[in-house]
Amino acid sequence: MVMLSSVTSQSASANSSGDETENKREWGIERHDDVIYAVMLKRIHQSPHSGASDGLLWETHKVRYIKAATLQHLVAHLCNIDDVGERNYVTVFLATYRSFATADDVVKLVIEEWNKTKKDSAQKRISLFRSIERLLRTWLKRHFNDDFYHPPECALLHKLLRFVNDCLNDIPGYDITTKGDDIITFLRSKVNEVELQRFQEKCLEELNYLPFSSIDDVTNDPIVNDNAAKTLLDIFTSVHVAEQLTIKDANLFMRTVPHHCLTAVRSSKGKPPSVRATIDEFNKVVYCVLGTTLCTTLKLQQRSKMLSKWIEIAQECRELKNFSSLRAIVSGLQTHALHRLKRAWQGVPHTHVELLHELSDINMKDLIMKVGTAKVNTERSGIMRWDKDALSRRQRAARSGIMLGTVPYLGSFLTDLTYLHT
Repeated sequence: MVMLSSVTSQSASANSSGDETENKREWGIERHDDVIYAVMLKRIHQSPHSGASDGLLWETHKVRYIKAATLQHLVAHLCNIDDVGERNYVTVFLATYRSFATADDVVKLVIEEWNKTKKDSAQKRISLFRSIERLLRTWLKRHFNDDFYHPPECALLHKLLRFVNDCLNDIPGYDITTKGDDIITFLRSKVNEVELQRFQEKCLEELNYLPFSSIDDVTNDPIVNDNAAKTLLDIFTSVHVAEQLTIKDANLFMRTVPHHCLTAVRSSKGKPPSVRATIDEFNKVVYCVLGTTLCTTLKLQQRSKMLSKWIEIAQECRELKNFSSLRAIVSGLQTHALHRLKRAWQGVPHTHVELLHELSDINMKDLIMKVGTAKVNTERSGIMRWDKDALSRRQRAARSGIMLGTVPYLGSFLTDLTYLHT
């Protein structure tokens, strides 16, 4: 069973167009067969220019959301989604179904749903097939590696290919190329992708032989920390370091899908590799801040410069909307080992100390909601020097047409999921 949204909507009045402002409140629970719905009443305010009949400015809509259902009912609705507003149902289902079913179970039920319509009209079968096609495309694009990449056989992928072929043979005259990319070609491209991915993995295995026993043996060497500290101070700019951190964090974030986070919270067998890799990378950045700042060969003035350098790197991560490394750097600078370096902190410019306080007070979730989908960072600093520098860089980025994605701090979401789960 799983909480899902946007399942069924029943209007208490005929007209629902116009400029709307929503007000919702819980109304109760309804049960129909093996489905439990959470029912809400939604009041919609319409402007006088919307053409509302009888001069009514408020309308009440009854909206039903699936709260719990058997797997058969969930998949049945999954295969019969026509409304664009209900597409969120597919996203939520694909992100959560692994807690109560397998991919093979879902595919079997999809095939059964299709077989039920053998005596229906051609128009109804075409509508069902289009819905199933949208589902399969979304599923394969977002969760291919998790649910279908099982080399060398990839039995489930080939099962889908045979199923779609059978569906098309059952619908005479159906044009599969109306949108330029037919589903058969799409599925075959995924089969070819399996072969390519297997070849790439084989090549990587041959290249990934290290001349030393483990990376920890190297990073624990004090000579390496000394060289890293000197390189960071004298050669690398803050922008360069922040960009490199963002590239690594973005690659890890793109490999992390919602159900990995759910598994990390619910499972007692350990965290998925993508979540574990993100946490490890976060810890590496924290240890890098500590290792380069506490390097024994640094003099007092150099240590102050190192603290300032990491604050500048954190600010650059903020500009790049890399909130993962931003949080890691701030966490490293706030550790007790660095906080007690009173004399070193006295040599840090006052504007840098103010900036660190500002960065540490940022509410990550609120900030992501504010700038997460923006083409460029729109968040302003309260310190004039940093705000002026940021504005000039954003103007250059806007003129060049560069669009920046967002790398969130995964810890915030894992914490919320943990509270929800408990």
